[in-house]
Formats: sequence, C-alpha cells, structure tokens
Amino acid sequence: MPDYIPGSDEKFLEWSKNLYAYAVANFSRWSVPSPQTALESRLSAYETTFETAQNPNRGKVDILAKNEARDALKKDIRVYVKAYLINNPAVTDEDKAANAWVVSLISVSFSR
Repeated sequence: MPDYIPGSDEKFLEWSKNLYAYAVANFSRWSVPSPQTALESRLSAYETTFETAQNPNRGKVDILAKNEARDALKKDIRVYVKAYLINNPAVTDEDKAANAWVVSLISVSFSR
C-alpha cells in the first residue's frame, strides 16, 4: 500500500505545512492536543534545514541535517495522525473532502 506522506522534499514540506495549519485551526473541534505542541518545532527545523539544503553552496552536513529533520518530522506526523486523526469521529466527511491530506489517509494501513 502506498505511503500517505509525499516522497519529494518539496511536496513533503508543503503537505506538512498544510496538515499543520489545518490541525491548528481545528484541533479543539476535534478534541485533540494542539499540533503546536507535537509538530511545530519539528516543522520549523525541517523548513530551515530544507532551505539551507537548497543553497548551491550546501555541504554534505547540510543535506544530512535536512534528512534528519525530515525523518523526525515524519515520525511525529505519523504518531499525531495515528493517535488523534485517523479514527476520530470528529474529523468529518467535510474535513476529508476539503483537505487532500485527509483524503490520502482514508485507505492507509497504520501498521508501521
């Protein structure tokens, strides 16, 4: 089964930012913890290291830092989504229809 998290760094960053923004706007309605606690610092770190890794003068250390930040954010997103969103009845059909990140989760197995 395909992974619900985008593969490319650019798409992953955009997807993560969209997920974060929508969760910040709706966490209280969903009765879940704020994503600011769970994801904000990891998202910020990934965005910063991603931008540094895009610099033509980057080094191997910059790429490694970006990859480590991506892996950490990816792990935290999986935990947050699995624990609070995927089986949450407060995440409505309207939420799913309005947000591609939710639609991509519908048929995903979380046995990881």
